[in-house]
Amino acid sequence: MSELCKRKIFLTWRFLGFVCLCMIIMTAAGCEPLRKKFTRKKKEQKQEDIIPLLEPLDYPSKALSVFEQYRHHYSLWQVWHKDLMTAIKYNESDKSINYMLGQLIVQIEELQKISGASLEEGLGDIKNELNNVVKEFAKPAGLRNRTLIENRLIRLDRKFRKNYSPRIIKDNFK
Repeated sequence: MSELCKRKIFLTWRFLGFVCLCMIIMTAAGCEPLRKKFTRKKKEQKQEDIIPLLEPLDYPSKALSVFEQYRHHYSLWQVWHKDLMTAIKYNESDKSINYMLGQLIVQIEELQKISGASLEEGLGDIKNELNNVVKEFAKPAGLRNRTLIENRLIRLDRKFRKNYSPRIIKDNFK
């Protein structure tokens, strides 16, 4: 190749390089989103329109009738009893079973507080039977009869549902 041809190719490549460089500079400098992306903006201070509350508001407590409270604790007793029976059936730990028995006793005590003197004695009997079951669970695992305990709890549940259901007791709260 001649010297003239080499020079022409060199100038052509030089010109193309210059054009490409100009296009890149124009694209980068002229691209507004790219410029916005790389420029740091000062943070705007937010004005708070929140007025501080100087005096706290007292919200009235939810007023439940005695019958609604009784029904609530009765349903909690049913749930704890169902959980207890499931735990006994699947041989869960004694700690969880004792906790559930304790919750059953707590619900019976709440029912005793709510109900009148006529129901308090019968609920006391159920509480005593539950305490006897707790004493059974205090024995070592090899000495207790789980089937006997399970049958006692089923019998206790039937007695409780038969005699202390909110549908039956409704008349005592009027």
